[in-house]
Amino acid sequence: MLQLFSLLALVLSAYLSFLVIPRLVFVSVKRRLFDVPNSRSSHTRAVPRLGGIIFLPCMMFSYAFVLGLRELNGVGAATELRESLLLEMLFLICGLTIIYGIGVLDDLRGVSFRKKFVAQILAAIFFLFGDIHIDNLHGIFGIYELPVAVSYVLTIFITVLIINAINLIDGIDGLASGLSSVALAVYGFWFLSSELYAYAMLAFSLLGSVMIFFLYNVFGKRMKLFMGDTGSLILGYCLAFLAIRFCQLNATPEFGVVGAPIVAFSTLFIPIFDVFRVFIVRIKHGKSPFLPDKNHIHHKLLALGMSHRQAMLTLVIASSMFIILNWFLVKILGETVMFLFDIFLGLCLVYGLQRFIVDKERKLVKRKVR
Repeated sequence: MLQLFSLLALVLSAYLSFLVIPRLVFVSVKRRLFDVPNSRSSHTRAVPRLGGIIFLPCMMFSYAFVLGLRELNGVGAATELRESLLLEMLFLICGLTIIYGIGVLDDLRGVSFRKKFVAQILAAIFFLFGDIHIDNLHGIFGIYELPVAVSYVLTIFITVLIINAINLIDGIDGLASGLSSVALAVYGFWFLSSELYAYAMLAFSLLGSVMIFFLYNVFGKRMKLFMGDTGSLILGYCLAFLAIRFCQLNATPEFGVVGAPIVAFSTLFIPIFDVFRVFIVRIKHGKSPFLPDKNHIHHKLLALGMSHRQAMLTLVIASSMFIILNWFLVKILGETVMFLFDIFLGLCLVYGLQRFIVDKERKLVKRKVR
């Protein structure tokens, strides 16, 4: 019965998005709200950029409606969970409102990275009010429970990191929405299997909207649109919430997924690793870490001659493999070794791509000389 409510949240959100997107494209075209190509763009024509504004309303309506139906049918959350769940959701909505507002402003007229950064920190602080924070590292480098102050600072850092990771990976069609869909599906099904239906419905409510957007973004021609900063910021914030809650719940013996932080963040390993790498490279070359360039991992795949869809599918498949690898190997290798092994694999992936690019450029130079 409760599994059907989760399915309903997914279907309802997808249906609402299916209804809204064509009308959104029409309004965007009429008002000329386009993402115009520039030297950094991977697209060649003007495309509506407000696709992400549908995520929050479609998700929240579906989530609230299905929760209401549960209450009417007498299958609401357990009494002991009601108070904490209400607190979490109220402050989650507060944070989402800030993120949504700054995203819409950025898509309509542009906002400096400093203002976006401040808004992200404020939104992350609302997690703390709802008692959502990383309080245990589950044995990574021998660390378990964290002091409260360290826990709060780490939570804000991780939240801002995930938000920016999703925002910066959104460089080619379907990549941010594809990677996010995989992560949302993993969280949704785990919460569902653990009978934590309120969290499962939240994940599926967002997943339904993102899936429909993905179809229009990747396969749309006349109805093609981008998610813009509004969409990527909302995705990052919700994924941070689900990842942190996953870690919190698995610190208790009742659930106890081994290496929960490793498993949780393996769902977002590619965008998180990429943002760290890009920031380090920019700083190394004396540039601002927030200055845009074409050094992201998807740019490297495009430089190898892949199409947008091929690069997107490659990274989505790679992300799925990371999740499977971490889920099973962390039980064998342990948390610390798995963490270091993930970093090693990430470095090997980037180094391998760079070597292929260099070899390709050398071959092109030789052909020109001949």
